[in-house]
Amino acid sequence: MPSVNYIDNAIIFLVKWIRKVLVIEEGNNISVMQSNQNIPRRKLPYIVVHNPPISNNLSSSGNWDNRTDVDGNMEYVIKYEAMIRIEEVGSNGGLLNILLEYQNRQDIKDFWRANNISFLRNEAITDVSDIIENSTEKRAIMDIAIIYTNTTVDENGDTIKRSYNPGYIETVDLEGTYNGTVN
Repeated sequence: MPSVNYIDNAIIFLVKWIRKVLVIEEGNNISVMQSNQNIPRRKLPYIVVHNPPISNNLSSSGNWDNRTDVDGNMEYVIKYEAMIRIEEVGSNGGLLNILLEYQNRQDIKDFWRANNISFLRNEAITDVSDIIENSTEKRAIMDIAIIYTNTTVDENGDTIKRSYNPGYIETVDLEGTYNGTVN
C-alpha cells in the first residue's frame, strides 16, 4: 500500500491541472478545491477533486522498474493506479467536458508527464443533480484513472530513502555544546 503522501501529491497535481485548464486557459472564474476542506461553501459553479478511499482505490499496477545511476545508487520506481472523482457543482458537466478536450493538447500532456502522472482513462460524465434547500442543484461527476510513481533510492546498499520530500525538516545541524538538559 503506498503512502498517503503520494496520493496527496497526485490530488494536488489534479487541482493544479484543473486550474491551469479552466481558470488560466479558459478564463473561468471558478474555485477548484480538494474534498474535505473545512471552508465555506463556494460561489457556484465550482470543482471538487475527491480524495479516494485509501483501502479501495489505490493499488500497485504491478509495474515496477529498477535502474542504477552513475554513483551506483539503485532506484526502484513503482507505479500506482488510483481512481479519482472530480465533481462539478452548479452546472451540468460542461466544465468536465472542457477538461477532457484539453487532454489531447501536447502542452497538457507535457504538464502531466513533468509531474510523473499519467492519465489512463475516464468514466462517462454523470448527472448527479440533487435537491439542496428546496431547490435543484446541478452536479456532475467524472471518475478518472491515473498512474503515478513512488520512487525509492537504495544508496550503495546502505540506506533506503524515498525521493519524495513532503516538506518537513528531517535533520537540523546545530553548533554548540549539549549539557544534557533542554530549557
